[in-house]
Amino acid sequence: MRIDEQKPALRGYPTPTLTDKTADDLQKSVSARADDTLRVHLAPQEGFEDLESFKQYLLQINKIYAGEYEEFKKTGDKYRLRDPENPEKLRGHILAECADGRNSIMLFIRPKDALSRFDYEWVPSAGVILAPEVNTVNSYNQVEEFLFRKPHLMESIFKRFDLLFGQKIEDCLEDYKNGKLSSIYLEFQSHFDSEHHPAHGCGAHGNNLIMAQFETIKNCILAEIWVKQKYPELYEKGLFKIFRTIHDTKTDGPVISAAAIDGKYLKERLVGGEKLLDFAAKNYESPVMADSSQNIVRKYEGNPTEIETNEHDEQTLRVSNTHFASTIMGQSVLEISWTNDASILFEHIKILLGIIEKNFRKRNPNTPAILHLDVLKGNLPIGDTFKNLMTLIKNDDDIQKRLKDGTLLLCLTETDRDTYKTELVS
Repeated sequence: MRIDEQKPALRGYPTPTLTDKTADDLQKSVSARADDTLRVHLAPQEGFEDLESFKQYLLQINKIYAGEYEEFKKTGDKYRLRDPENPEKLRGHILAECADGRNSIMLFIRPKDALSRFDYEWVPSAGVILAPEVNTVNSYNQVEEFLFRKPHLMESIFKRFDLLFGQKIEDCLEDYKNGKLSSIYLEFQSHFDSEHHPAHGCGAHGNNLIMAQFETIKNCILAEIWVKQKYPELYEKGLFKIFRTIHDTKTDGPVISAAAIDGKYLKERLVGGEKLLDFAAKNYESPVMADSSQNIVRKYEGNPTEIETNEHDEQTLRVSNTHFASTIMGQSVLEISWTNDASILFEHIKILLGIIEKNFRKRNPNTPAILHLDVLKGNLPIGDTFKNLMTLIKNDDDIQKRLKDGTLLLCLTETDRDTYKTELVS
């Protein structure tokens, strides 16, 4: 729907009908206002000194983001993502990438389209390790046979995918039934730094690019098996586009074809893995390119939240399924998503808290690390995971010691998916 077809005026603006030009001017005004407001709320680069200052910051910045989310919803389809192969139609986009604070979809969105970030289902996790139980991958058939031999494991992984991706897909299917949407993207993105390779890679994979790249291949295979079983007719119609990319985290680095990086850095180092890389290149290549001559999928557009993109510099680890409700200005944050498996989530938390100790806390020994657990209001599976996770946290001697001596702070919040409004729980 075009914005000039909407009947109601946006709250706070008296214009009864909006032409495209008026809408563009309005958005420039909204963006400028947000930029000015956000800049006032730059977080301290040296980190938050105590829990109270972090909480107050969180509530202040959330008012801004909840307001922007309201603007996004009121503008109809203006900031919805379009299918590049069919621009009259919408696309759904699920982006699963690493928890590393140097990663952010905001780096690749034009400032005038900033509100479109709310249309992404952004699913960060440590190393994009979504199914650690599947630890060897030689071929698609091998993974499929492995799962069918272990139905309980397959059910567990599929429930995980249901929680991570299912709600967004169900929302997209409503648009598909109404003729508004023509594709659903499931993108799995790794990262590395081409200027310092093999250093500054994915910490969850020990800077091992081969492991990081094979993880996204595994995710694509598992996701394809999942959608083929759960949405067989839509899968056959080609609704789902499953692919892998890689973010070059160098200064102003783009998102690149994963297959291009495989060919440049991996093939000469692998014995026996060439067939799997060829399979991935053929079946899981990005459906669109911003610059095919350079294998660029998305170009760098700027750094509006002023995150550190050269190296780990995160004080905070956030667990959430609505990260855009809590984005910190001027600080990088390690970000992971809730799943229905507290034990895997806890392992990721331990790894990422170790990264904070190794980097941020080493440079700032008198400033605490922060663990921010943000649950989704009314979501029972996440609520159950939260309870199980808190039990693991209470039984972990190292975490309890750090909570008592103040080198680790714990913040609990709840966010409404429909409004992006966040409230403090503790």
